[in-house]
Amino acid sequence: MMNAKSILTNIYTSNEIAECLLKIDSDIRDDLKQHVFLLLFEKDENFIIELHQQDKLRNYIVKVMFNLVHFTQDKFHRVNRRQTEILTNDFDEDITDDREVDLLPKLEMEMQNIYWYNKHMLELYVELGTYKSVSEKTGIAIRSVANAVEKAKKQLKHNVICGL
Repeated sequence: MMNAKSILTNIYTSNEIAECLLKIDSDIRDDLKQHVFLLLFEKDENFIIELHQQDKLRNYIVKVMFNLVHFTQDKFHRVNRRQTEILTNDFDEDITDDREVDLLPKLEMEMQNIYWYNKHMLELYVELGTYKSVSEKTGIAIRSVANAVEKAKKQLKHNVICGL
């Protein structure tokens, strides 16, 4: 029976993680990988083992990476992205390898395909940091804000991952 440490070590050294990281800005790849796995090693061992047994651990890791790259209200973003973040709406026409494409322009482009209400709730959530803050600012019930944000995140994740 594998323990959480050995499971995470196998995933850490896997080609899947390396390929996933190639889709992220090269300036933060190593920091992101270290940060994600530090978070995972701090999780309860049973949580990691259960996700692994359900074959959901790799998806969970990708989700954590996606959230750390996209959402700006966390320590990782404040420490690692502040100096390197340059948002653009245009793709570099000279890119020949799709794996080298930065996710941020793709995310921005895919944000345009999200239903306007859900998109607005997600933008407010990213800006304000909590469902409660969005609810207070808009007068919309917290549960409704949370549902809209979750729908937007799910659609954005689906669109970005399917488009890679």
